[in-house]
Amino acid sequence: MRAYHFVNEQFGMDDLVKKRLKIATLKDLNDPFELFAVSLTDSAVRRAFRKMKDELSRTRGLLCFSRDWHNPVQWSHYADRHRGLCLGFDVSDESVGSVTYSSKRIAARIEQLRAPRLLDPNTARHALFRLVGRRPLASGLSLFIIRLAHCRPGSSTRLARIIMEVHASIERDSTLPI
Repeated sequence: MRAYHFVNEQFGMDDLVKKRLKIATLKDLNDPFELFAVSLTDSAVRRAFRKMKDELSRTRGLLCFSRDWHNPVQWSHYADRHRGLCLGFDVSDESVGSVTYSSKRIAARIEQLRAPRLLDPNTARHALFRLVGRRPLASGLSLFIIRLAHCRPGSSTRLARIIMEVHASIERDSTLPI
C-alpha cells in the first residue's frame, strides 16, 4: 500500500538527506487528546491507564501516514499550512493500523493483570485492558489507532514502532531508516 507522510519543509528535507523519519513520542504529538478515546471515569482504570501511558511514552512511538496525498486538512495541519512536503512510501499492510474513530469515549475495564506488579509504573504495560465491545488490548498499542471523532482530519493510517527498546530497524535517535 502507498502511505503518505506530511512534514514541514525543513524536517522533510532533513529526512530525505539523512534517509530517515523521526518517530513521534506521545509527549511530542500535537494532539493533547491522543490516547484519550477511552473513558477514564473509573478511578482504577484511570490510574492503570496513566501508568500505561507513561510507560508507552517512554518506550513507544508512532509515525502517522495518510492513504491520501491530496487531503487539504493533512496539508494544513502537518505540512506547515501547505508549504511543506508529502513523502510517499510503499509499506506492507501488516505494518500499519487504520485509524478508527469513535463518536464518544469508549468504556474500559481492567480484565486481567499479566504481571503481579501492576502498581509499579515500570510494569504498567503488562495490564490487559478490555474496551467494552472490543477485543483485549495487550500493552495498549491498539490505543494508538483509536481516536475521538472530532479529531478526524481525513483518512489516516498509523504505524506504531518501538523506540527505546532494542530493535533492529530503529536507530538510537528515535528515527526509522528509509
